[in-house]
Amino acid sequence: MNLSEHPFIQSISEDRREAILSEVEILNLQSGDVIFREDSPPDALYVILDGFVSFTKEKPGGSDQHVSTSGEGSFFGEVGVFTGEKRALDASAQTNCIVGRVPEETVKKIIEDAEPVKKVLESGLFTDFGHSSLRVDRLGRS
Repeated sequence: MNLSEHPFIQSISEDRREAILSEVEILNLQSGDVIFREDSPPDALYVILDGFVSFTKEKPGGSDQHVSTSGEGSFFGEVGVFTGEKRALDASAQTNCIVGRVPEETVKKIIEDAEPVKKVLESGLFTDFGHSSLRVDRLGRS
């Protein structure tokens, strides 16, 4: 998937889209590459252009528990950008993949005047966050 075709990018008004595209860093990742670690600061939102990203939580004792996997067309990392909370999970490339990194300041600029983007993010935030929070909470007790 081309960056300009990603649903998150498509939700940005056409007149702003070109400027935003220039601020997105494209990451070509190998399977196993770490995107961010649990408890790291929320510095960006990520869009998946190709491949799969795996999310894990460290269990007591140090082993990792798989929480979920996302693929092409998905985005992640938005929760911390909005709440300021540290990352709740590790994110890493499950396969070779291409991911767009949208810096926190760029995300905030997009949202200031883009109601469609806000709706897309809120739908993912409140749907995914609720499920992820529940899974993370359950993992913490296992």
